[in-house]
Amino acid sequence: MKNKLTEAEIRAEVMAIEPDPHEGTRVPRSGVDVLTEKFHRHGGPSDRGGADAWYERPCRPHYYEGATGQSKRIEEGDMTEAEVRAYVAAWDQAMFEGNHKRGAK
Repeated sequence: MKNKLTEAEIRAEVMAIEPDPHEGTRVPRSGVDVLTEKFHRHGGPSDRGGADAWYERPCRPHYYEGATGQSKRIEEGDMTEAEVRAYVAAWDQAMFEGNHKRGAK
């Protein structure tokens, strides 16, 4: 990962961002609110984590700089810890809830 942050730095970075309009969609065990505007935008880390879980794909953190599939794909090795956490939290939440295309509630 490109930036090694302490837990306190990750919390400060994530909490400094505007709250997500999808309030209440957090993974309780994550310890930080990672589903924020910065990460939840279309193509962002939590959007991709949720999409991968929806299609029952493996947890492989990534995101797109812009539009999904039409801009540069950023892989886990080039993501910050906060970005990886955003992806994993969204993937975990969707998997925990059984939020999949086949088993959609």
